Amino acid sequence: MPITSLLRRLPEPTRLRLHGAYAILRHARACLRLPVREITGCGPDGAPVRALAYGWMEGMDYLLEMLFGEGFQASRRGRERLPTILRAPSASACEPYDLIVCPANPWMLPLFRHRGWRIHAAWVDCVVPVQPSAEETLKRISRTLRQEIRAAQESGLRIEVNRDPQRLPFFFEEMLKPTIQARHARHGFEPHYHEVEAILKNGSLLCAFRGEEWVAGGVVGFRPQEAWFAKMGWLQGEPAILQSKVVNLMFRAVIEMAGERGLARVNFGGSRGFTEDGVLRYKMKWRAVPEVRRFQYSGGGLWGPMYDLLAVRLDSDRPAIQGLLHRQPILTVGGGGLEALCWNRPRPPIFDHLPESLQWTDLAAPSGADDAVDGAPASRPRDGNAR
Repeated sequence: MPITSLLRRLPEPTRLRLHGAYAILRHARACLRLPVREITGCGPDGAPVRALAYGWMEGMDYLLEMLFGEGFQASRRGRERLPTILRAPSASACEPYDLIVCPANPWMLPLFRHRGWRIHAAWVDCVVPVQPSAEETLKRISRTLRQEIRAAQESGLRIEVNRDPQRLPFFFEEMLKPTIQARHARHGFEPHYHEVEAILKNGSLLCAFRGEEWVAGGVVGFRPQEAWFAKMGWLQGEPAILQSKVVNLMFRAVIEMAGERGLARVNFGGSRGFTEDGVLRYKMKWRAVPEVRRFQYSGGGLWGPMYDLLAVRLDSDRPAIQGLLHRQPILTVGGGGLEALCWNRPRPPIFDHLPESLQWTDLAAPSGADDAVDGAPASRPRDGNAR
């Protein structure tokens, strides 16, 4: 009997743990022997940069773009076994590479950390606690957001909640696909209708209207104790609709829906694990807290942290890595939560609402202390390496 048939007979909490473990085992098996690619190119400052990438490029493309800029070349160098990768020397001894990156999963993290690797959260979820009520949660958002919401309403925009599956094809073809094409085409993202349809079966469709015209929408899925804003798009991916602040109205509607259902939190979905990522910063204006994705059932399938975690060796004595961490501080997974790694950058005010578990670590400061100094990246000797 297939394992998925056996899992369906178990209580959901037990089924989720076992299904997650099965997914991790499959991922670990795929990682036992990984293709190796040498990545070469120039950084944004024009200086040559070299990296070594193990495994599939999915998930690490954005990190490489941040390191190299727009262009880099990848050449295959055969395959390597995971135990050999784990025994690689420290970053400072890994000449001639500035960065080494390898896919990881939750069970692998202790193995990589023990050998001096850091774990980069390539994607994080952005979660807003709905406490003690939706009304109180909305009072805590910034004055600017509240003003933009009022302006959007005064412009004639309004939100309706609908569960009619006959509306879904129009949303999928005329809103979701064009929006993803406009924003994420070069990263190969492609929505799948059956996934969106399955999420809607236990969710709702948000419809944003200007007058009688349906201009934007989103699919909200309901999980245990969580409203998940899973998919969002606007008509033909038109930037002018996005600029009308219609997303603010939809975000507010999701918080109100969570409050009406007595749910503990809203999940505004995934964002890149870089502190300067525009989508992440927008969600943090709603006092969202980034966190590593968890295994959950949604849309008839298992969602979780697979392909979101990357083991990296960063040599912070190298100018290319200092420049990367100054331009785009990265989120890494620490023992007690997420940690933002930067080079010569102060903690931004938008992070002030976050819990202490999210640390801001400036590797340019003595011993990686938090007293960051504002300014350009400085190539200067330091004791030790960031690993």
